[in-house]
Amino acid sequence: MPTLLLVVLGILGVLVASAIWDVVQTKHAILRVYPVIGRLRYLLEKVGPELRQYIVTSDLAERPYHRAQRSWAYRAAKGIDAAVGFGSQQDLGQPGSYHFLPAAFAMLHSEAPHDARPHVVGPHRTRPFVTQSRIGIAPMSFGALSEAAVRALALGAGEAGIAINTGEGGLSPHHLSGGGAVIFQIGPAKYGVRTPAGDLDWDRLRAIGNDPQIAAIEIKLS
Repeated sequence: MPTLLLVVLGILGVLVASAIWDVVQTKHAILRVYPVIGRLRYLLEKVGPELRQYIVTSDLAERPYHRAQRSWAYRAAKGIDAAVGFGSQQDLGQPGSYHFLPAAFAMLHSEAPHDARPHVVGPHRTRPFVTQSRIGIAPMSFGALSEAAVRALALGAGEAGIAINTGEGGLSPHHLSGGGAVIFQIGPAKYGVRTPAGDLDWDRLRAIGNDPQIAAIEIKLS
């Protein structure tokens, strides 16, 4: 008799014996009603925690330590870089969450001014930077927004009397189209003020700084 046939007959014999036992036993009603197939229920129940851990449950759902915390602890214990950047999976809006907001001009709460006078950076310079508002257009480069978006933001900033930040993609005519103050940002790649060789183009930077709409130059370090 071929080996394959013996294997098939053996499997069928086990299934038949299991089915007979399931029908005869009186402990589990599921097995009596669904012989053999009902055993899948108990199998899934047994491996359920593992399935939920790796397939169903999110990285932040388990208690007392969810998977993201355990993963961080494993990396730190093994000496692997455990730094996590570019956002967070945590819901920072939940009570008890810590959310650090950067401030352009950090100060203690007790030192915060109670009037609306503008903050002046470099008061002894020829063209000091005067902040007219605590609100501004955050940096995002022209390449990430497109002409229409940059022009709309620049026009809105001009009407509101606030500054728009160019982001690290360089200064475009669309940033200047609103007629208001513009903060020119220089990133590590020096886009907009770099020579063909990749060095800083001081002449180009000087020309940008002399533009009356450029209120400040911001250096982004990364």
